Amino acid sequence: PLNQFHTLAFSVAYDLDIPGFFDLLSMSGVSMLRTERRDEEPAVLLGGPLTASNPLPFGPFVDLAVIGDAEDALPLLLDALEEASGRADLVQRCASIPGVWVPAIHGDAVPSTQKVSAGALPAYGQILTPHTELSNMFLIEASRGCPRYYRFCLVRAPESPMRESELDAVMAHVPDHAPRVGFVGAAVSEWSGIREAIRKVVDSGRGVGVSSLRADRLDREFVELLAQGGYRTMTVASDAPSQRLRNKLAKGIRTRHLRLAAELGRDAGMSRLKMYLIMGLPDEQDDDISELIEFARELSAVLPLALGISPLVP
Repeated sequence: PLNQFHTLAFSVAYDLDIPGFFDLLSMSGVSMLRTERRDEEPAVLLGGPLTASNPLPFGPFVDLAVIGDAEDALPLLLDALEEASGRADLVQRCASIPGVWVPAIHGDAVPSTQKVSAGALPAYGQILTPHTELSNMFLIEASRGCPRYYRFCLVRAPESPMRESELDAVMAHVPDHAPRVGFVGAAVSEWSGIREAIRKVVDSGRGVGVSSLRADRLDREFVELLAQGGYRTMTVASDAPSQRLRNKLAKGIRTRHLRLAAELGRDAGMSRLKMYLIMGLPDEQDDDISELIEFARELSAVLPLALGISPLVP
């Protein structure tokens, strides 16, 4: 039973994960409020991207949280987990670890977001299985952070600067038995080694995946490599419904880049274009939505189009 473990660790990606956190605690029988949790109950540990944006709502419910990148704090945290005699002892031991927030001791004084250096990368997945959405794909984080200054993004410079791994260091971790390789990172298409890495995987006869593609980084060679690696959907982000709002967000993507992405995907034999965007932006007008509708019609005439639309989360 879940409530018999010493520690429950949750990775929370974004705001809509929060209700699931409470559901899991409720179903497991673990006391919801930290102040009502008995010492023999599991310690509740929080991590994941949401810790870098807004961890305070979790204050009454978690015993400790790693804020931002976990690589530096993790060895010390694992030592504390191994040596602690109980939940109260664990909390005391972890309160002095840099980057670890202990609400019972620190209150609302959340430590600064941890940012590891490129030397801590690449990070890579530990499980390779057909029983996941990304079936039989070995995931490796070739870069972290972003060199761009988007006004809407949590992962942007200078708050989360671009950190890159060397190509050889990344490829050295890719196992020969992995039938597919996924290169992960908020701005991985801007990683200097991305093309050569994809080429090496494709030349070995394996499939490839890339977590994000900037439309203005695409050209025929790049897209054809993706197609050879099994890509069937060209996925890009416009991030706003109109060029006016993209400019306000400092996105740096132009309508022509998105149009070219559709054309390149079509020419490479892909079956669909998927475009992500945010709605509900400040100063959004009906004209911006009308521009999106017309542009969507134009793109769908080039390549069947799917829109991934999310509301702005301030």
